[in-house]
Amino acid sequence: MLPLRPSEPINREAFEHSQALLLQRLRDASYARSDVIPSTEVDTQEHTAVVTFNLVPGERTRFGPISIEGEQHVSERAIRRQLTFAEGDWSQATEVTASADAIHGLGTFYTLPPRVPNPDATGDSLDVAFLVRERKFKYIQVGLGLSSVERLRLQVEWLHRNIFGEAEQLRLRAKVSSIEQTFETRLHLPYFLVPRTTLTQTLFINNEQELNTDPTGLSDALFTIKDAQPAFDLLSLGAETRVTRQWSRRLSNSVGLELSRHTFRKVDRVALTAAGEAAAQDNLLFVQFAEVQWNTRDNTLNPTRGLLLRGNLSHANTALLSDVSFARLLLTGQHYQSLWDALILATRLELGVIQPYGSSDTVPFNVRFFAGGPGSVRGFALNRLGPLDSSGEPLGGNSLLEGSAEVRFPIIGDFGGALFVDFGNVFRESW
Repeated sequence: MLPLRPSEPINREAFEHSQALLLQRLRDASYARSDVIPSTEVDTQEHTAVVTFNLVPGERTRFGPISIEGEQHVSERAIRRQLTFAEGDWSQATEVTASADAIHGLGTFYTLPPRVPNPDATGDSLDVAFLVRERKFKYIQVGLGLSSVERLRLQVEWLHRNIFGEAEQLRLRAKVSSIEQTFETRLHLPYFLVPRTTLTQTLFINNEQELNTDPTGLSDALFTIKDAQPAFDLLSLGAETRVTRQWSRRLSNSVGLELSRHTFRKVDRVALTAAGEAAAQDNLLFVQFAEVQWNTRDNTLNPTRGLLLRGNLSHANTALLSDVSFARLLLTGQHYQSLWDALILATRLELGVIQPYGSSDTVPFNVRFFAGGPGSVRGFALNRLGPLDSSGEPLGGNSLLEGSAEVRFPIIGDFGGALFVDFGNVFRESW
């Protein structure tokens, strides 16, 4: 894993990174007060250098008292629940980092590095102090955008970060655009029954209906905009309960239930003839779902290395309130790798299948896969990739294949670009 390689040029960055990696390995093996002492012998005539790292591990160390400092309105208990280690465990630097990340993940505190009060007390346990600084608990956010997909877009969000004093979050969000109007309320409990387990309860209303949100016509003059679902309008309302367990820094899984009602309006008869009468029938769904995720990415929003693997399986049955019986599987993989300096190769692959069964031989539009548009296969209008009726309107399908490869590069500051190729399709049949 060391960036220093035989027969390759030596530089200060690779040298210091190699030293840091070795020190990290020692401290993850419970040698908290270890050291790495480098030495270098340079042959000026041959232009070579022999680098030696001398590892001084010292004694194995256990964690000592763990203190929390700086909390005012959030209970200390809520913070301690995020810790991944306890007093008396063998010390590991990664566990301290994981605990600090988990505390920050509550969304209630600014990031402050943990502190070790007794770093040089050889033979003693390793004490750890977590410093926290509370953020404002309530905020409102308003966003206004102009889009080639949604015309004008208005979004309003209100968040309360500590509603019951245990770092719970209550979020209200409303969005209006030319293709979709949504309202959502979400309650998130960072502790549910056992440590590292969360509960999220969501209520939602989603209206897929084309509206003229830009009476000035500016967006129509700038972009060619198509209705995302011209064959129908759809009103969905429901609730979702999700329990998530974080098994390790990389592995997590979720299970949950969703109860929702879907009402179709202004259905195009041409699309209905091509897709079948059942495709646009109003329906009630009671969905059970399970999801597993393996995540080694170095950053959630802008990763430069790592891997994300996710599998989601959902199910509905007419014997359990639903009007349709089906099983739906969606597999996603993302990989990020540094090619050179700030040049990043990002690849993505997504596979999906829906299998109706029992008395159901088809699934409604609100269950099917659609592809094309931003975040899918770019170069196609939203939902326009896959089966279409004779009027060119999307019908969706029971199988999905999507992927992309792109090279990301910086331009100026935080502004960057990408060269990409996308591929994929939606297929009418399952498998």
